[in-house]
Amino acid sequence: MVTSFLDQLACLLVAAVALVAAWSDLRRFRIPNALPVLLLALYPLHLAMSDIVVDWQGGLSLALILLTGGFALFAAGLLGAGDVKLLAAAGLWAARDLGGELVLITTLAGGALAFTLLTPWGHLALAAVQAPEAAARNLAPGITGPGGQAMPYGVAIAIALLVVAARRAYQL
Repeated sequence: MVTSFLDQLACLLVAAVALVAAWSDLRRFRIPNALPVLLLALYPLHLAMSDIVVDWQGGLSLALILLTGGFALFAAGLLGAGDVKLLAAAGLWAARDLGGELVLITTLAGGALAFTLLTPWGHLALAAVQAPEAAARNLAPGITGPGGQAMPYGVAIAIALLVVAARRAYQL
């Protein structure tokens, strides 16, 4: 029973990292490198303490696929580097069994986020949470919507990662 608790604690920390990443991306259009690194660092705890067999090969495969595809989107100017790193680290946790869910939820949440930011209310809400410098410039790198509106896509990734963390915590 101790291993289940430690694995659930690791999943709770993953959820906390997702929330911090979302908030950071909302505030500054930046996801600190420490957050994906923390997700990577927590993964061995999950491997060691899980009461079920963890598909680490599937997690590593999905992480590499998302990293490769993410770099292509980054090179095209469609996704920020922090978003790519966060998505790849989330893929490690999702593995094969939750990989489709991770991508689907990220896509749907990203679409909802883009739609919201196109509305005057969404634009005002984003400006309200941003640091004054970022709100004044609105030039931070990241995925951009129509008209060059920067999008904190890390929020969509974080929503999907929260679902993955919850599913992992309750698989025990």
